[in-house]
Amino acid sequence: MLADRKKAIKRLVSLQKKELASLYSTGLAPEWERFILQLPERKLSKPSQRVQFVQFMYEYIAEYAQKKQIALDESVINKHSIIHLAVLAELVIDVQYYENYIIDGKNGANSTELLVKYNNAAAHLKSITFNYISDHFSDDLKIEKEIRNEIQLMFDMVNAGQQAEQCYNHYNSFAKGFDMVPDFGSMVEGRINKVYLTQLIDHFTKALNLSPKEINFLNVYLKRLNLTSVQLFKGFAELLLKLLKIENDLLKHQVLSYAEYFGYTVQLVNDNIDIVEMATGSKIPEDAFSDLLNKNITFPLFIHLVRSKKNSIVHKILDSKDMSRHASYEIRKHHSVVRMLKEKYSKKVCRALKADMLEVAIPLTKDIAKRAEGCLDKAIPSSEVLINMCEIAYQNRFYDVIEKIELSISEKLLEKINEIKIKIMGMFLGVHNKTKSILPKFWALKKGTDQIQNDKGSSKPAKQPVLNQITTL
Repeated sequence: MLADRKKAIKRLVSLQKKELASLYSTGLAPEWERFILQLPERKLSKPSQRVQFVQFMYEYIAEYAQKKQIALDESVINKHSIIHLAVLAELVIDVQYYENYIIDGKNGANSTELLVKYNNAAAHLKSITFNYISDHFSDDLKIEKEIRNEIQLMFDMVNAGQQAEQCYNHYNSFAKGFDMVPDFGSMVEGRINKVYLTQLIDHFTKALNLSPKEINFLNVYLKRLNLTSVQLFKGFAELLLKLLKIENDLLKHQVLSYAEYFGYTVQLVNDNIDIVEMATGSKIPEDAFSDLLNKNITFPLFIHLVRSKKNSIVHKILDSKDMSRHASYEIRKHHSVVRMLKEKYSKKVCRALKADMLEVAIPLTKDIAKRAEGCLDKAIPSSEVLINMCEIAYQNRFYDVIEKIELSISEKLLEKINEIKIKIMGMFLGVHNKTKSILPKFWALKKGTDQIQNDKGSSKPAKQPVLNQITTL
């Protein structure tokens, strides 16, 4: 089956590349066109997570329908045209990445020139996305409108998520705390499935023993994750079910549940690997620590803040008064705090976060991935590919780097001292427990011996019960 999956993914990449070539028809200057399509070029030239999600979810639905004899309408989407919907998923997320470069100062977006270029690239790529819909779904205007509306809704949810991050996920918000969870508005709140959200909040709260204000902050953070990640996977899952006219409630539940949990998993993994200086399809090594530099409290930072002492290096960076997210990117690039982190303290920050990552953040992310896997019917062949996609939560090259983070000599010494303390305490408790069990017998023996000594020279024989106590020791 592994060989079959590799063949399927290889075939999918080949189809992606053909669709990518068709995007180079914007009529813009070649240099500008290349700049706009640089992200789709990188992402569609190799296996794409979003493309695979749509492609293999379609296959799962089709195989399930066939096995369970459920009606399936493939007049709009079929095994030949599904690639068009799948590529749309990648284009939507790439627009979001360009906007994130601007908001977070990523991918070199630290000058006015690059900020303007990324802003224009996001706008142009959005237009390319809607033109792509018209090119492939205009045979049925009703269907085209439905797809355009769903894509626009995804963009709207991402915008709401980015706004929520600016307003509520900053360190200042965490430090002040929320007495009540902010309302994101009826349109936004209506799109967030509170059942899954509540499950995650309860699970994380139990694992971390959170205070009421910490629970409220976690609620806001997870709602923001829902808007910027879950809504994309959920949106395309809903599109598939609508276009294929699936009415079976069990199948719909499986598909939408997997999309919810998988969407959370993807973003949690993305937040977990922020400290790793390694390139991906959408970021450069220099983007490492961007959440910390921008004082955006993501999952691993949140865990560190609720578990650690307030004098940690992470707290010191977040508490720095002279680091403003509203300063120009040119100033922030050369700011002393940034230099301090990049040049001197990056390893110390990694070491400070390592335990929180390996002991809490990554295991909790794995828990969500397991829930995603559990949504699928494993008797359906395509479920294997979708389950395999959850492997990013268990092991990836970024986690390998985190596991290999070395402690400093002083930290190793402290760790060794703690180990010795634990061993000594264990030995003490062992001796203590053993002593507790021996003492009654010892005192019984002593009492019996004393009695014998006292009875010497006496005509009275020693009491039998005492002798019995002695012989049974």
